[in-house]
Amino acid sequence: MVLSSSLAANSFELRLLEATSNAPSITVILSSPVLRSASIPETLLAQGGSGCSRLVPNAPPTADAGPDQTVMGGATVSLPAAATDPENDPITYGWAQLSGPPPASSFSFNTGTGELQFTAPSKTNAVQAMTFEMEANDGTSIDTDTVDVLIAANQIPVPVVGPAQSVGAGQTVNLDASASTDPDGDPLTFSWSQLTSGTPVTLINGNTATPSFVSPTVTSPQVIDFQVSVSDGLTSDLGTIRVTINPNEPPTVDAGPDQNVSGGDTVNLAATGSDAEGDPITYQWLQTAGPSVTLTGGNTATPTFTAPPRAFNDQTITFEVVASDAGGAGPSDFVDIIIAGNQAPTANAGAPQNVAGGTVITLDGTGSSDPENDALIYSWVQVTGPTVVLTGANTPTATFTAPPRTNSDQILEFALTVTDVFDASSSASTTTTVLSNNLPIADAGADQSQVGGSTITLDGSGSSDPDGDAINYTWVQNGGPLVVLTGANTVNPTFTAPTATSVDQILTFDLTVDDNATSGGAGSGARQAPSSPQQDSVQITILANTAPVADAGTDQGPIDSGETVTLNGSGSTDPEGDSLTYIWTQIAGTPVTLTGGNSVSPTFVAPTVNGNEDLVFALRVNDGQLDSPVVTVTVSVQAVGTVTIIQQLVGGGDTPVTFTSSVAGLNGIVNTVSGTGQISATSVAAGSYSVSVNDLTGQGFALTDITCNDGDSVANIAGRSVAIELSPSEDLVCTFTSVNSREAASAAIADFLTGRNALIMSHQPDLQRRLDRLDGQSAPGGSASAFGVPVPGSGALPFDLSIVDGRASASTSLSQVMGIASGPDRTESDFDIWGEAFFSRAQLGNQRASFQIFHVGADYRISENLLIGALGEFDNFNDRDDLEAGEAEGNGWMVGPYVMTRLAPTLFAEVRAAWGKSDNRVSPLGTYTDEFETNRAFYSGSFVGQFDLSKRTQVRPELTVRYLDETQIAYTDSLNVIIPEQRVGQGDISFRPRVQHRIELESGWTLRPFAEVEGIYTFGTSINNVLENGLRARVEGGLDMLSKNGIRASIGAFHDGIGADNFGSTGGHVSISFGF
Repeated sequence: MVLSSSLAANSFELRLLEATSNAPSITVILSSPVLRSASIPETLLAQGGSGCSRLVPNAPPTADAGPDQTVMGGATVSLPAAATDPENDPITYGWAQLSGPPPASSFSFNTGTGELQFTAPSKTNAVQAMTFEMEANDGTSIDTDTVDVLIAANQIPVPVVGPAQSVGAGQTVNLDASASTDPDGDPLTFSWSQLTSGTPVTLINGNTATPSFVSPTVTSPQVIDFQVSVSDGLTSDLGTIRVTINPNEPPTVDAGPDQNVSGGDTVNLAATGSDAEGDPITYQWLQTAGPSVTLTGGNTATPTFTAPPRAFNDQTITFEVVASDAGGAGPSDFVDIIIAGNQAPTANAGAPQNVAGGTVITLDGTGSSDPENDALIYSWVQVTGPTVVLTGANTPTATFTAPPRTNSDQILEFALTVTDVFDASSSASTTTTVLSNNLPIADAGADQSQVGGSTITLDGSGSSDPDGDAINYTWVQNGGPLVVLTGANTVNPTFTAPTATSVDQILTFDLTVDDNATSGGAGSGARQAPSSPQQDSVQITILANTAPVADAGTDQGPIDSGETVTLNGSGSTDPEGDSLTYIWTQIAGTPVTLTGGNSVSPTFVAPTVNGNEDLVFALRVNDGQLDSPVVTVTVSVQAVGTVTIIQQLVGGGDTPVTFTSSVAGLNGIVNTVSGTGQISATSVAAGSYSVSVNDLTGQGFALTDITCNDGDSVANIAGRSVAIELSPSEDLVCTFTSVNSREAASAAIADFLTGRNALIMSHQPDLQRRLDRLDGQSAPGGSASAFGVPVPGSGALPFDLSIVDGRASASTSLSQVMGIASGPDRTESDFDIWGEAFFSRAQLGNQRASFQIFHVGADYRISENLLIGALGEFDNFNDRDDLEAGEAEGNGWMVGPYVMTRLAPTLFAEVRAAWGKSDNRVSPLGTYTDEFETNRAFYSGSFVGQFDLSKRTQVRPELTVRYLDETQIAYTDSLNVIIPEQRVGQGDISFRPRVQHRIELESGWTLRPFAEVEGIYTFGTSINNVLENGLRARVEGGLDMLSKNGIRASIGAFHDGIGADNFGSTGGHVSISFGF
């Protein structure tokens, strides 16, 4: 807009040079000074092609420079600029210093905010004022405001020197003004000086807060005053302190108590000094008497020395100690150290002894001692008694041989003298008594009664000698039938008794004993005494003979047929102990063959019998002269058989199995190995019995069968028992079969869920439709395809048709029919409803099944970069035949939201979550089926790129991570076994590059054939017979069809399971969507 300059001063012509329909209003800014004045008429108009506008004069801004400020010298000052303008015109700011000292730094001006910054000048002893003016300019008018900045004046520091001090002469005195302060926090300097009073001293570090000096030596108390000047660089103040110097008092010392020590000891001296002023003390020791020694640490309070060696008499050493401080030495003190002299040893010859003649005697002086533990010299001498030869008379333990015994005691006395290294000695004595001889006592033993022919032992061991001397024995027969003594000069001679007769026979023997050494007793020299034989006698009675007594043992049985039986005649006896002969005979029952019929214990094999039978045997014994009366024994024989119980566990796993039976041998625990274990009982009497097994359903096993190898035992599976009938000699075998339905069901369900979940995750809706939605692509009408190949011209059909692998599917909708007929262009529709279905034949291990999955959803395009929606899916896995062992089938559903967003022009991301349930049937063993349910949760995330290879050809790489978490709910199966809850969580990572080509038809349709290869890695599952190592590939090809009336459709054929031997899925899929 321009104003012409040719008009009068109070009127203006406004001419609109350029205008558009988007600028219906006119804004005029008059910048001429005359127009800013208040004399502009209010009727000033601007005339344009569509009317007139009133021109209003500018309203000036109002400036605000902020409040006055008081700052410290050197501080950073910020002056904010503020202003208001009635028309909200943009404002510019400017600053000018009107008065006061210049700043310590250059000004810093912020053109955006108008703020002014600078550093305040250094403070002085007076307040400084700086005045600034701020200008606010709205482009037409200017307003100003002023602000004052005051720099605070300096404050005087405060000296603090502490209290007066009183010290001794020669001490280091520390002065301290470090507590001084400055109100402004300025750094301080210090200057100390001594005032005129007192002896001059030298201050060390007199220009610091903490100087020091050494107090002078004085004879009377003296006062010294000091002054310190504390400055902050501008001003200063003074402080004073008084120090009183006191005359020195010498220290006192105590050399410690006298000590008694031994030669060679380490002696510790200990002086204790004190000083009235607390001055440091030094010590000096001096030996003044006694044998010379070397002091270690003689100038310390605690010197040491080694005591001189021990002498015959006590030795005394005297030491003097002096304590000194800085002022000089104080009085000394003395201490005596006494080294004890030698002490004589103490002799100990040992206790008196009573000994036998001829023995080796030891004299013991080891009890002798020396107070100083000196080595001792020993000397033994005989004082009285029969002379003996001392061996080791100069050792602590001398020995000698005692003289032979006599008729009276002999006393020998010995003296021991011990001497130490200082030739001091002492003596002691001891006695040894050799006891006199005592006569031995004869004892021929007790009278005996024996049988004829036996070996008889005479016993003189009861004879004794009071002195313990060896005894000589002499046996002589003096009555009865003559016998031959063997060992007549020993303590225990023997002879053979004469043959028994009808009457008793008596034999008499005399025993003579003596301790005469010449007869070979204790040896020559053991004693000196005359021979003194002693006698005793004994009587032996040979008893008359009597008949033996037979004993055939106790009755036996019942004994099992075929068992070896041993008869026992060992209980037969003979009163005289004569040797016996045995004669056994069978007198009743089925004849048997006795082995060893003339022995004490013959044997035979129990015969086979029906029922029970008694066999009777007779025994007669003979002692060589007389027969015994005949006795009998009965052996009861019974018919028997064997029973074996076998436990078989089917379905994997081992567990202890407990059997309870009326047969004792069948009560016990069977530990199965590789699913089989058994327990047996042999020699079981024929008859009726029962066997039952414990309930194993808690361990997952159910009893399914009981069979026996006979025809008369009766099984009761419900009662987990069998009633057995055991015939004679029968080997009965019963087999209990239990199946591990828990493990079989859990494994079958896990494999089934793993495989079906892999199918569900790989049969997810194609993301291309959602990409097309964000790109605004058209969708087609109907379609038809056969085995993945589209039928030309089928886009005009009002339905979708697909024929794959012998299966056909078709779908349509009212929207589709209307759209094909003549629908409007819905390419840009924000709301879309879609459906997609997959039909395939699947392989999970050995199981062949059909699998269908249907997806129905709706989404809303919020913008070209964001799409949100929700979908529901229903899947059905149906076995082609009847379920076999380890197979399952079922159907389920999930619903949940999804979001797709455009991250970049050719990069998209999609996330999805869904939750649902499933109903299923499983046949763990192939003999029955059970129903079970699961809860599901599905999550997936994808990154999709879409890149042009040419104008009409694109490549669409897709990276997807999917995870399906399915929990099987616990249930009780048909065998009453609880199948516990289990969780199968698995995911896969998929990379799927897709190539597609766009064909636009003249009819407005767009065809887009595509092909893709997908690599899938499954994680989260253990290796199983379905997914093996988790790696496989999937291929798909098909055709997308889009039309501008908002309908999109796709058909395709696929094969999943390349590289997986036990997993596969082949089929086709169709999809359709409608935009609104």
